[in-house]
Amino acid sequence: MKKRWILSSRNLLEAAVFLFALIVYNANLRRIGAFDTVASSLLPFNLWEGRGLLLDTLAAGTPRIAGYSIVPSRTGHLVSLYPIATPLLVTPLYVPWPIFKSAGIVQKVGVWVPIMEKYAASVLTAASVRAPNVVEVHVRGEAP
Repeated sequence: MKKRWILSSRNLLEAAVFLFALIVYNANLRRIGAFDTVASSLLPFNLWEGRGLLLDTLAAGTPRIAGYSIVPSRTGHLVSLYPIATPLLVTPLYVPWPIFKSAGIVQKVGVWVPIMEKYAASVLTAASVRAPNVVEVHVRGEAP
């Protein structure tokens, strides 16, 4: 018999904890100030636009101080110096970008980079708050 997701008090509590953590992580309303995340922040935009992992197009508008995270590859294309696992993981969270771009609401990636970077980092961090509870439930063998 298939288990169904039921709206229970435990699920509501877990959702409330996730939302509370998300609000707390965004409460300061500040950008992520490190430049080493620039290349990783640009990859999801590139992927949504169908350009793959090469940063040739978007790197042109990158501030020179942030350039150390974008390096030439053996083939001469610009790529991220850092691993690509996290940008690939958060790419689905960047779905507002192609929606707003196709609607003509916003055209410049530079406006969205800090917003989406903060949003994706906050969602991953808030999810990590909930993760120990999910593991505990599965270890105990309780129904979700």
